[in-house]
Amino acid sequence: MNKFKITALFAISIFATTCSNDQMLRTRANELAQKFIITDGHID
Repeated sequence: MNKFKITALFAISIFATTCSNDQMLRTRANELAQKFIITDGHID
């Protein structure tokens, strides 16, 4: 039973860490996208 609690706590902590890193990465990507907007000015 004790191993189950430790494993569950470990899994939850990994999941929580991954979510926060994903959100930070998404925020940074949006900042860079707004700062360096690249448009295609080619007219066919």
